Amino acid sequence: MNTKLIAVLILGSFVLAGCGSSGSNNSAQTMDDDTPTSTETDTASDLQDQLDAAEERARQAEAAKQQAEMEAEEARQAANRAEARPAFAGLDAAAVGTITSVTPKYRARATVVTNPAVTFASSSLSSSGSWSVTTFSNAGSANEDDLVVYTDMGAPTSVLITEHSTYSSTFAAVADTNNIRATLTGNGNPIASSRFPGGGRSTTYEHTVDSDPDTDGTDGDGNTRNDYDTTRFSGTFGGASGTFECTGTCTVQHQGGNVYNLSSGTWTFTTGKTARVAVDDDSHMYFGWWKREQIVGGSLSFATFSNGTHEVDDIPDTLTGTATYTGPAVGQYAIYQPAGGESSAGSFTASAALTANFGAADAEGTLSGQVTNFSNDADWSLTLMSQDIDGGGVARPGDPVANPSVSWTIGTHTETGGAWDAQFFSDVDGSTSIPQGVAGTFDAQFGQVGRLVGAFGAHCPTSTCPRN
Repeated sequence: MNTKLIAVLILGSFVLAGCGSSGSNNSAQTMDDDTPTSTETDTASDLQDQLDAAEERARQAEAAKQQAEMEAEEARQAANRAEARPAFAGLDAAAVGTITSVTPKYRARATVVTNPAVTFASSSLSSSGSWSVTTFSNAGSANEDDLVVYTDMGAPTSVLITEHSTYSSTFAAVADTNNIRATLTGNGNPIASSRFPGGGRSTTYEHTVDSDPDTDGTDGDGNTRNDYDTTRFSGTFGGASGTFECTGTCTVQHQGGNVYNLSSGTWTFTTGKTARVAVDDDSHMYFGWWKREQIVGGSLSFATFSNGTHEVDDIPDTLTGTATYTGPAVGQYAIYQPAGGESSAGSFTASAALTANFGAADAEGTLSGQVTNFSNDADWSLTLMSQDIDGGGVARPGDPVANPSVSWTIGTHTETGGAWDAQFFSDVDGSTSIPQGVAGTFDAQFGQVGRLVGAFGAHCPTSTCPRN
């Protein structure tokens, strides 16, 4: 046996012997109290097993949650890629068509004519600052079309009927009175009356007025025989109050809305020489976008547009210095990353700000701008690079791929690609009038993953804008 081990055993014997018998009993009692019983040992072991099992279940639940979240995120990104893919392709394809005309209305829905033609089934009206916004939609058998147009038509004004560009030749003075009178036919008159029919109906009026009582005869009893030969009632012409009169067989046919056809009889309208009629604002701009989705296949195509009245053909030589134009911008975009990453597509609204530097008296100057405050991503911005003004606006480069005029910034990264155009408009007619507004379109590419198209309209603040 090992010598060190023998020494330890002998020492232990002496220590135990020196404790005495009573000490041995107390020590044994103490040891019995501190030593866990087999039941207690089993209980502690069971509790530890339960804790270990609970921790394992929690770990597995967290792993399952993370897996579900990861799969949900992958599914969301896959859905976004599936949505962005046709938009990304459509934004690089031929335009869906053209806007043939836009007819704005003050605080009312505009009307549009497209090519190819679309009869929009529904429309709604909203506003953005001084702009009225009409949103059109139509779900056809082959395509679904959506179109948004912004217009800035102002409130109507009024002029004397005798000074109106069209109505002045319709009315003539009534001798020995302060009245003027017009003879009316057909359905092209801006007329209204509570006596006119509605609902597409026609009314033939029974005469209730004797226009020349001095020629009336008498009946067999010597009483005056009234010769009712005229229909007379009140109404309006272009908003001016007056009186309608008709002789002969007098029929009015309602043709929908505010259109009434004076289909038979000789009709006149009489009003005062000081009567005034409403005149629509003839100075306006418009812009917007058109999106079409094919029912079969789901392919998308887009178009943007802008135009207006009182187009400026040439910047006046007397116009120098700078002017800033601000207004809304709208459009469609797509970010498509097929290898992974965030993809998205849809419409956007933004803010446009353009600066015109009209230069010296012998130069037309330059125009540049920024598009910021994108509704879909605050980190986006576009730079509309400075271009020479030619005539009354700026044109897209002949080769926008080789000579891009738009750059797109997302966060801290900027890509160059795309083009833009713009046209100046004035408050008054005249090819060389001072430009108070500008409208245009733009497109941009962000490397190989981003595409967008848009349009804008902007006004020059009264305090700083050049005036006619």
